[in-house]
Amino acid sequence: MYYLYKTMEDSLTYYTDLTSRYFAGEASSDEIQLLSSWVSENAGNRKIFEDYRKAWELVELSVLDQKVDTDADWKALEARMQAPVQVKETPVVRMPVNEAASGRTSGWWKIAASVLVILTAASLLYYYLSGPSTVILTADAGSLEQVLPDGSVITLNKGATLEYPSRFSGKTRPVKLTGEAYFNVAHDKSKPFIVKGSNVNVEVLGTMFNVNTKADDGKMSVVLTTGKIALYFTDRSADKIILNPGEKADVSQESHQILKSGNSDPNYLAWKTGQIVFENIPLGQIIRTLNTVYHTNIMLANQSLGNCRVTASFDHQSVTAVLNVIKTTLDLSVTQQGNFITLSGKPCN
Repeated sequence: MYYLYKTMEDSLTYYTDLTSRYFAGEASSDEIQLLSSWVSENAGNRKIFEDYRKAWELVELSVLDQKVDTDADWKALEARMQAPVQVKETPVVRMPVNEAASGRTSGWWKIAASVLVILTAASLLYYYLSGPSTVILTADAGSLEQVLPDGSVITLNKGATLEYPSRFSGKTRPVKLTGEAYFNVAHDKSKPFIVKGSNVNVEVLGTMFNVNTKADDGKMSVVLTTGKIALYFTDRSADKIILNPGEKADVSQESHQILKSGNSDPNYLAWKTGQIVFENIPLGQIIRTLNTVYHTNIMLANQSLGNCRVTASFDHQSVTAVLNVIKTTLDLSVTQQGNFITLSGKPCN
């Protein structure tokens, strides 16, 4: 038995043959274990297995139909016809059996099974030989969650775009992000997951982290929740910066610098969770958080108001409700013109 393959097509041929052997009852225990591991690798393999299972079920129905002993049935019918007729007081009306219709039904099962097998094989061959297509996902109306072909779960912030292949066929799992997204990556030690943001890559094996390619001042920010990730510029793959849980990286693509620090922002995932916590936070920082979470344009009429501090927490509340709390706490006025909201009032002491 061979476990190494030169090409993806060789691997597909081997496992489709092994699948056929499994349903035919000819696979050994080692082959069944190998097939089970292959089916568990990803959703694509599971779909292939399920398609073949459905095809085999139709074939089995056809085979069962073919095994009907028509000669024996005919002899039994002749015997009944030649037996003496017994007259009963109440005649029994027997509906004739449409032999032609029964034959056509049997034929249709055979045709359906054959067609499904052919279509399954053709679709699988096209699926693997045509190469993966590019899927472009955009969160236009609000945050959007998507499960990728490898089982990774991605949540896009409003306005973000993610490009990824319809299947991960190479040695890595590359995706391209524009905007902000939270990644819960399925673990696969043999195939690293790579988030491409312009000329910066984030490489992981399986972990949870947040990436924003459009952070403040045109920078890219990465905050790690669990696991471990590596950041590096595309043209400097040897110079990797490793992040551990609770750490943050600010990337300046212009100066080619990656600055690592502890994450001091408890609201970095507020856009996703809907939960916001302010503990003696300056109003200027609060405004930046609200604009990120609610995609608003809130401004201060007087920059000195930015030093006013607020302690409050919110759970899935509207931006209007949040501003009303801030307005009451600091005795401010809130005015809106078009898409712009302005806070004004007396500076804090």
